[in-house]
Amino acid sequence: MHDRDVERLLRRYRPADPAQSLDERIAGLAGAPTRREPRAWPWAAAAAALLAITVGLHASVRSPANEPSTDPGFTEDVSSLAAEFGGAPAAHRLAESMLLREAAERERQQEASQSR
Repeated sequence: MHDRDVERLLRRYRPADPAQSLDERIAGLAGAPTRREPRAWPWAAAAAALLAITVGLHASVRSPANEPSTDPGFTEDVSSLAAEFGGAPAAHRLAESMLLREAAERERQQEASQSR
Protein backbone atom coordinates (compact mmCIF):
# COMPACT_ATOMS: atom_id res chain seq x y z
CA MET A 1 0.00 0.00 0.00
CA HIS A 2 1.39 3.39 -1.03
CA ASP A 3 0.95 6.81 0.55
CA ARG A 4 -1.49 7.81 -2.20
CA ASP A 5 -3.71 4.85 -1.33
CA VAL A 6 -3.67 5.72 2.37
CA GLU A 7 -4.52 9.35 1.61
CA ARG A 8 -7.38 8.29 -0.65
CA LEU A 9 -8.79 6.03 2.08
CA LEU A 10 -8.46 8.75 4.70
CA ARG A 11 -10.25 11.27 2.47
CA ARG A 12 -13.27 8.97 2.41
CA TYR A 13 -13.62 9.20 6.20
CA ARG A 14 -12.59 12.83 6.73
CA PRO A 15 -15.44 14.93 8.16
CA ALA A 16 -16.80 17.67 5.96
CA ASP A 17 -16.32 21.33 6.86
CA PRO A 18 -19.41 23.10 8.19
CA ALA A 19 -21.28 25.33 5.79
CA GLN A 20 -20.32 29.01 5.67
CA SER A 21 -23.91 29.93 6.47
CA LEU A 22 -23.56 28.17 9.85
CA ASP A 23 -20.82 30.62 10.94
CA GLU A 24 -22.99 33.55 9.87
CA ARG A 25 -26.02 32.22 11.73
CA ILE A 26 -24.05 31.64 14.93
CA ALA A 27 -22.55 35.13 14.73
CA GLY A 28 -26.02 36.59 14.11
CA LEU A 29 -27.45 34.82 17.17
CA ALA A 30 -24.63 36.03 19.39
CA GLY A 31 -24.81 39.56 18.02
CA ALA A 32 -21.10 39.50 17.25
CA PRO A 33 -19.46 40.56 14.01
CA THR A 34 -18.69 37.72 11.64
CA ARG A 35 -14.99 38.62 11.47
CA ARG A 36 -13.00 38.71 14.69
CA GLU A 37 -10.47 41.50 15.04
CA PRO A 38 -7.05 40.48 16.33
CA ARG A 39 -6.35 41.60 19.86
CA ALA A 40 -3.14 43.32 20.81
CA TRP A 41 -3.26 43.03 24.60
CA PRO A 42 -1.97 39.42 24.83
CA TRP A 43 1.11 40.41 22.85
CA ALA A 44 1.61 43.54 24.92
CA ALA A 45 1.30 41.55 28.15
CA ALA A 46 3.81 38.96 26.91
CA ALA A 47 6.27 41.71 25.91
CA ALA A 48 5.90 43.39 29.31
CA ALA A 49 6.49 40.09 31.11
CA LEU A 50 9.62 39.38 29.04
CA LEU A 51 10.93 42.87 29.73
CA ALA A 52 10.36 42.48 33.48
CA ILE A 53 12.10 39.09 33.52
CA THR A 54 15.04 40.42 31.50
CA VAL A 55 15.50 43.45 33.75
CA GLY A 56 15.24 41.28 36.86
CA LEU A 57 17.78 38.77 35.63
CA HIS A 58 20.12 41.51 34.48
CA ALA A 59 19.92 43.20 37.89
CA SER A 60 20.67 39.96 39.71
CA VAL A 61 23.68 39.22 37.53
CA ARG A 62 25.10 42.75 37.70
CA SER A 63 24.68 43.26 41.44
CA PRO A 64 27.51 44.95 43.37
CA ALA A 65 28.34 41.65 45.07
CA ASN A 66 29.28 40.21 41.67
CA GLU A 67 31.48 43.14 40.62
CA PRO A 68 35.20 42.45 40.49
CA SER A 69 37.17 43.70 43.45
CA THR A 70 39.80 46.37 43.01
CA ASP A 71 41.86 44.85 45.82
CA PRO A 72 45.38 44.06 44.49
CA GLY A 73 45.38 40.76 46.40
CA PHE A 74 42.16 39.75 44.68
CA THR A 75 43.62 40.56 41.25
CA GLU A 76 46.71 38.47 42.03
CA ASP A 77 44.55 35.57 43.22
CA VAL A 78 42.48 35.74 40.02
CA SER A 79 45.62 35.81 37.87
CA SER A 80 47.22 32.85 39.62
CA LEU A 81 44.03 30.79 39.57
CA ALA A 82 43.44 31.65 35.90
CA ALA A 83 47.01 30.57 35.11
CA GLU A 84 46.23 27.19 36.67
CA PHE A 85 43.18 26.96 34.40
CA GLY A 86 45.22 27.70 31.28
CA GLY A 87 45.34 31.50 31.22
CA ALA A 88 42.69 32.06 28.52
CA PRO A 89 40.14 34.89 28.91
CA ALA A 90 37.53 32.31 29.82
CA ALA A 91 39.83 31.03 32.56
CA HIS A 92 40.08 34.55 33.99
CA ARG A 93 36.27 34.88 34.04
CA LEU A 94 35.95 31.47 35.69
CA ALA A 95 38.59 32.27 38.30
CA GLU A 96 37.00 35.63 39.07
CA SER A 97 33.57 34.05 39.39
CA MET A 98 34.85 31.34 41.70
CA LEU A 99 36.64 33.81 43.96
CA LEU A 100 33.62 36.15 44.10
CA ARG A 101 31.36 33.27 45.07
CA GLU A 102 33.84 32.17 47.71
CA ALA A 103 33.98 35.70 49.15
CA ALA A 104 30.17 35.97 49.16
CA GLU A 105 29.89 32.62 50.95
CA ARG A 106 32.46 33.75 53.50
CA GLU A 107 30.43 36.93 54.12
CA ARG A 108 27.23 34.89 54.55
CA GLN A 109 28.93 32.65 57.08
CA GLN A 110 30.24 35.66 59.01
CA GLU A 111 26.78 37.24 59.08
CA ALA A 112 25.25 33.98 60.26
CA SER A 113 27.82 33.60 63.03
CA GLN A 114 27.30 37.22 64.16
CA SER A 115 23.52 36.83 64.30
CA ARG A 116 23.82 33.88 66.74
